[in-house]
Amino acid sequence: MLQQLLYTLIRFLARIACHTLLRLRVKGRRFIPQKGPLIVAPTHSSFADPVVSTVTVSRHLTFMAKSFLFEPFFFGWLIRTLGAFPLDTDARELGAIRLSLRLLKENRALLIFPEGTRIRRDGLGRPHPGVGLVACRSGAPVLPIYIHGSHDALATLFFKGKMPRVRAYIAPPLRFDPPPGGSDKQAWYGNVSEKIMREIARMRNWCLLELGKPHEPYGTYVTDDKPDRPAPGERWSIN
Repeated sequence: MLQQLLYTLIRFLARIACHTLLRLRVKGRRFIPQKGPLIVAPTHSSFADPVVSTVTVSRHLTFMAKSFLFEPFFFGWLIRTLGAFPLDTDARELGAIRLSLRLLKENRALLIFPEGTRIRRDGLGRPHPGVGLVACRSGAPVLPIYIHGSHDALATLFFKGKMPRVRAYIAPPLRFDPPPGGSDKQAWYGNVSEKIMREIARMRNWCLLELGKPHEPYGTYVTDDKPDRPAPGERWSIN
């Protein structure tokens, strides 16, 4: 009861802050499932993204946080109350997957960043297969979200004294089947993660179109030394 009241209060204050200081605008809220397990899969280019995601999605989100953040007593208690659980560096892959599957089995809404880490530039990072694994093994729908303008929002606000403009674009939920018997599971999970990122890329191009900017080919990742762009006359696709 206390956790829900605190979460509601913090989310209310965060919503005011995001809409006033970050000038957050959200499109596609009608696509958010209000019941059942849900994987919320937004882009991650700023420390503000977990807060923006919490404000964007009208459900109580559970999310992973690095274990050292729980060491300060008060801050650890606070983020744990808000739905965070520690991601142990030593056994983070197996432990995080098991905990994620258990939370989804309890019909929770789980926040997973498909890129697996914070991308410190404007653009998309190459997806991690972990989100595909959790999506396939849990059977939960995946809600792709593209967050635009957050990569430099805090610097713009606190160091330049200007109000940034952050936008969140929500795509319709995606569902994925588990890999068939005898198939390469790792490749299957990686392919699912690519499909999730492809939908996020579609939302990014919608945003760029509204801003009057040129769209980007699917498969363009800022984390690559050489972006995976299609050759002239060739269409990039995911099978």
